[in-house]
Amino acid sequence: MIVPPGSASGGTPVPVRPVSSVVSSRVVVDPLAPAVAGELVVVLEDGAAASTSEQALEARGATVERMPGDEDTLLVTTPRGVSDPVFDAIASQAPGVARVQPNYIYRATYDPTGDNRYPEQWGLPAIHAPAAWDISLGASAILVAVLDTGVDASHPDLIGRVDTALGRDFVNDDNDATDDNGHGTHVAGIIAATEGNGGTVGVAPGCRVLPVKVMAADGTGDSYDIAAGIEYAADAGARVINLSLAGPSDQLMSDAVSYARSKGCVVVAAAGNEGSPDGADYPARYEGVVGVGAVDRTGARWVYTRGGSNYGSGVDIAAPGVDILSTVPGGGYASVSGTSMASPFVAGVAALVWSVNATWSATQVEERVLSTAEALPASQQLGAGIVRADGAVGATVLHTDNDIAYAPALPSPVQGQLGVATDQDDVYRIHAEAGQQIAVSLKGSAYTDFALYMYAPGSTSVHTDAPMAQADGPTYPRAISVRAPISGDYYLQAHAQAGEGTYSLIWSVKSSAIVVRPAAPARVTRRRTFTLYGYVAPRHSSGYYLVTLFFYRWEKGHYVYHKKVTARRYYYSAAKSKYLARTSLATPGIWRVRAFHSDGVHAPTYSAYRYIVVR
Repeated sequence: MIVPPGSASGGTPVPVRPVSSVVSSRVVVDPLAPAVAGELVVVLEDGAAASTSEQALEARGATVERMPGDEDTLLVTTPRGVSDPVFDAIASQAPGVARVQPNYIYRATYDPTGDNRYPEQWGLPAIHAPAAWDISLGASAILVAVLDTGVDASHPDLIGRVDTALGRDFVNDDNDATDDNGHGTHVAGIIAATEGNGGTVGVAPGCRVLPVKVMAADGTGDSYDIAAGIEYAADAGARVINLSLAGPSDQLMSDAVSYARSKGCVVVAAAGNEGSPDGADYPARYEGVVGVGAVDRTGARWVYTRGGSNYGSGVDIAAPGVDILSTVPGGGYASVSGTSMASPFVAGVAALVWSVNATWSATQVEERVLSTAEALPASQQLGAGIVRADGAVGATVLHTDNDIAYAPALPSPVQGQLGVATDQDDVYRIHAEAGQQIAVSLKGSAYTDFALYMYAPGSTSVHTDAPMAQADGPTYPRAISVRAPISGDYYLQAHAQAGEGTYSLIWSVKSSAIVVRPAAPARVTRRRTFTLYGYVAPRHSSGYYLVTLFFYRWEKGHYVYHKKVTARRYYYSAAKSKYLARTSLATPGIWRVRAFHSDGVHAPTYSAYRYIVVR
C-alpha cells in the first residue's frame, strides 16, 4: 500500500481479516493463517547475542537456523512432541528474544486458463507499451528481482535476460534458482522477455531479471524464506522487487519490506485473487508496497466464478491480468490469469521509468507510475487506475479509447473530437443479441472526413482486425445497419481520415420481427470439404493484400456468423484479386460466404455474397 504524499503514514495497515492475536508482548500469532507445522520464526532484540539465544533454544530441544545476512532472525524447528503454541511461550522466554511468530505460508496468486499459445499479448497495447518503447526498452543496469518459484533462464525469450550468477534458491538453500513450477518463469517473461526473436516480449525487454526462488514446486512458500529473499534482493542491487504472491499480515515480512525500502527498492505485489472488497492481501497491503489489482480486456476489474481481483484498501493501481500470454519452462508459452500476472506489468513499467530517470529515488518512481495511470470509475476501487507505460516514461499520451482493449460502454449518443495529427480514433463498445438490428450514424463537423467502422465480437484491435461493416462515403451522415449474427460485444470506431473537429455518434439496438429469407443458393453439394474460387475488386492496386472469407449459416430466420478462413490470392491487378480457399462445412444447411479484401492500410472492400447448400 502506497501512502499518498501529505497523508498520514504512521501505524499498521488495517488487515484484511482479524490478525495479530497477541499471546504475550513478544509473541505474534495469526490463528487463522496457514503456517508451516513444526517451525517458528524468532526475531532477536537489537544487540542480543545470537549465540546465547540459539543455545537457550537448542537446550529446549529445538534446532536453529540463522537467516542468511540477518543474524537477528532465526528459523526454529520445534522439538518432536511439543506443539507450536506451547513452544511459542517457551521460546518467548529465551534470552534476547523480541518476537516469535509462525512461519506463515504464502501462495502464488494465479489461476491457469487451460489453453496455451495465445495469438497475441493484449496487455502490452492495453498499457501502451509500444509508445513507451519509443523512449526506452529498458536499461540492462536495472535489475528486477522476481521472488517466485524460480525462473527458467534457458527459455529462448529469457536467454541473456536472467542474471543467474546472482540467483538464489531459499527453498533448497543453494544458488540454483531454476523454476520447478512455472509461475516464476511466466512472471519473468511478462517483465523482461527479449524482443525481436519471434516469441513473446516483456514490458521492459532491456532490463535484467534477478531470480530469487522463495516458493516450492507446489507454488507455496513460507514467510521466513520470502523475507530472506526480499532482503537478499535488496542487498544484491535490485531496483524493483516483484512479489506475485499473497498471504496473511506478518511482521517478519513487513520488516523485510521496510528493509528493502531503506535500500531504495520499489516493491510491487499482487493484490490477491479472492475478489474481496475488503482490500489487498499482504504483502501488497503493507505501507511502502505498490499493491496491484487486475483488469480484463474491457478495462473492468477482473471477476470470475471463484473470485477475481481484490479491490479497495491497499490496491494502489491495476494492470492486465486475464489470459496473459507469457513464457513457461521448457521453451513454451501459456495464457494465465490472476493478480500475479498484473503485478509484473507494473514492475516492468517501474523498471522502464528508472531506465530513463537513473538518478530518481524509489518514491519518485512510484509517484510517476501512480500519477500517470489511467483513471477508472470510482466503483472499481482499483486505486489510481490502469498503469500506462507511455505516460510513465514521458511519451506522448494518446486517448485510451483509441482501440478495442479499453473501449468504453457508454449510452447513445456520444460526442467527441478527432484529428489526424492528434487523436485519430475513438472506439466504443455496445452489446447486441443474435438477430437484433444494430443501426449506427456518425456526423462530423465541417472540413472533416471521419469514417465509421464496426467490428464483430472477439475482435482484438481496430489496427489489425477486419471490420464487419463500414461507412466512409463522401457525405455525412455515415451510417451502418446490420443484423447481429451472434450475441456479444460489438465495437464502433470513429476514424479521422482527414481534418480535425468534433463528431456525434448515435446508435440503437432493436429486436426485429422481419424474417429475411436466404437468397437462392448458387451451389449445392454433399461434400463437406471443397475448394472455393472467386475474386474481389481491390480499392488500391499496389501493396500486399489479404483476402478473408466469412462464413454464415441460416439459422432460425437469419444468418449466423460461424467462422472466417484466410484465402490464398493467386492473381491480382487493379481490377480484381482472384483467390482460392480450401475449407470444410460439416453442418448441413444454407451457407452464405463473403470475401473481405484489405492491405491493412486503406479502406477494405467486400465481394457480393455467395450461397452454398450443404446436404
